[in-house]
Amino acid sequence: MGKKSILILIDSLTCGGAEKSLISLLPFLAERDYDITLMVIKPGGLFERYVPGNVKLMTFPYQLPVMRRSAFSLALRLIQKGRKAHGAEMYWQYAGRYLPELKEEYDVAIAYQQGFPTFYIAEKVRAKRKLCWINVDMKSAGYSPAFCKPFYEKYDHIAAVSETLKNDIVIPLFCKDRNRVFTCLDILNEPLIRKMSDEFVSYQNKRKWNIVTVGRLVELKGYDMAIGAAKHLKAKGIDFMWHFVGGGILFNRLQDSIDQNGLHDYVILEGEQLNPYPFIKAADIYVQTSRFEGFGLTIGEAKILGRPIVSTNFPVVYNQITNGESGLVVGMSSEDIAGGILHLISDEALRQKLMASVAAEHNATAETESAKVIKLIEEEH
Repeated sequence: MGKKSILILIDSLTCGGAEKSLISLLPFLAERDYDITLMVIKPGGLFERYVPGNVKLMTFPYQLPVMRRSAFSLALRLIQKGRKAHGAEMYWQYAGRYLPELKEEYDVAIAYQQGFPTFYIAEKVRAKRKLCWINVDMKSAGYSPAFCKPFYEKYDHIAAVSETLKNDIVIPLFCKDRNRVFTCLDILNEPLIRKMSDEFVSYQNKRKWNIVTVGRLVELKGYDMAIGAAKHLKAKGIDFMWHFVGGGILFNRLQDSIDQNGLHDYVILEGEQLNPYPFIKAADIYVQTSRFEGFGLTIGEAKILGRPIVSTNFPVVYNQITNGESGLVVGMSSEDIAGGILHLISDEALRQKLMASVAAEHNATAETESAKVIKLIEEEH
């Protein structure tokens, strides 16, 4: 019997949670006797350099036909005007039929994200076994169960990245067959994160309190609420600097908001960073302002690096934080976020308690979750 052939499809290898989790999983797969092809839709992501040398990295080989681009652009404008549909669903509805199947056949095909990777592997890839990952709260993200369920029916196994996501979203809405759904936490490579956090990064930090938030500059991450919270902190006379670490489509809009609110000396857009961990390690307080998540990967990273955490109360956060014990969970508003930060600033004993609590934890996801994936790859069809 020859090597098992595995195809993994993901949008890109930019600095996002699913991307970091996959990069942490790949070394465990690469050390096995597998023939692995990692295919990205959009090449050039910062994490491409971390792909193991024996994994074949390639770009998705087909282009969306020009004749459909205008139709897809129109569909997106309809969505922006209030029509309820997810962009990935509209993309597939207009373009999917024009994309050919991959020529190769695989033993295992893995869609490591919802949306296009899941749709494409379900309908256009021949494989003995198909696995897919759900990395976000699909209900909050705007995915339609009616549209998505026929695609998920074509998968042997569906991974949800938290118990809450599996039980509250995936099984009730997207796959009634709970035997095909399992929890596979986003993978955190603890030794690598600690090692990378020790690297030198030059950045400005001229104030007493160093606050850090890491994530893509997109609506769901709640940076507008973070800027509102920064206004409250400034009004209270707090001597702070808040670093937003990440790139994304909202960069210019956020910079305009920072300038308009007189926060240019308090809030800094650091842009996308290949290594965000020195920023997290240097933080006096790590803040997560997400509106929803499938799993708060950066919260896990902040815990590994021993930081006191303030997070908004998106549902799956309670899989990671016990309020008042391993972090503070606050309401979904600028006022509540600022209140949580002020609470930690004023209560040194609480800060020390939270840091001691997370320092005592051990993140074993690299071992436990990679073992789940390998077991599914190895099982007989």
